Amino acid sequence: MKNVVISLCLLSLSIISFSQEQKMKNDHFNVQSGLSFEAHNSKNYGMSFGGVVGQNFGDKTKPNYSAGIYFDVIFVNEPIVAPRFKVSYNYLGIFGVNLNLANHYREGLNDLRLTPEINFSLYGNMSLFLGYNIPISNYQFNEVGDFKIGINLNLIR
Repeated sequence: MKNVVISLCLLSLSIISFSQEQKMKNDHFNVQSGLSFEAHNSKNYGMSFGGVVGQNFGDKTKPNYSAGIYFDVIFVNEPIVAPRFKVSYNYLGIFGVNLNLANHYREGLNDLRLTPEINFSLYGNMSLFLGYNIPISNYQFNEVGDFKIGINLNLIR
């Protein structure tokens, strides 16, 4: 329980820090930020939320890219939680790739997975994705499947 509380505190701090809009003095680098929500299925249903920063969200003429820190919960009898780091690149805002690194945790056991994904996006604001979970650690939760499918919504300011 202590680890879950610490993870939630760290996630809250990361969301607060990511929600601050950043600009360089010469105004050549404008970063957009906001919150991101996901609903996904990887053998069992799960939900995610987190902070995201990126560039060109909603632009129909330029590729957009982003990075985010998420907190995942997979709904099983004893829920599995996972802090996750995600990077995304969308070519002209409609087709792209994601790469996730998640550490699934429950009752002292860890299951680290790398998940490459392809996505079909609405200019980076909303996307449908399909990925494949690649186990990195020795232990693997049976409740987390090999394939992952879901929908993502970015609320960018």
